[in-house]
Amino acid sequence: MKIRRSRLVTAAALLAATAIAAWYSYPYFSFSERFRRSKPALEQWAAQFTATGSTDLNAPCRIGYFKILKVETLPHGFILQHNAGNPFDWNGLAYSTELLPREEKNTQGEVRQIFTPLEGNWYDVFRARP
Repeated sequence: MKIRRSRLVTAAALLAATAIAAWYSYPYFSFSERFRRSKPALEQWAAQFTATGSTDLNAPCRIGYFKILKVETLPHGFILQHNAGNPFDWNGLAYSTELLPREEKNTQGEVRQIFTPLEGNWYDVFRARP
């Protein structure tokens, strides 16, 4: 009877520890928390990018908590493609010193990409697949 009770107590303690760990680790995996924690590194890279003034600066493999897949230039900034979203969608972060439109459309009038303001000059980018 004692062994059975100790197994139940051990199982309950492990379950509680797992629940507590999941509760505290969730914000680290959310996009807003990744962005908040990565913002100093993103700002530093944006300053380097704007200082060079061109596409000469190669994309780093990682900026903060974001794995960078590709960099594209904008007239007043850049777009960083990252892997922090749905694996079947194109996700990115845009930096622009000029206000970006909510939607960018192609010549046929179809929405090409959507810019959602995050903070300061930063935008979340969702690009529709062709």
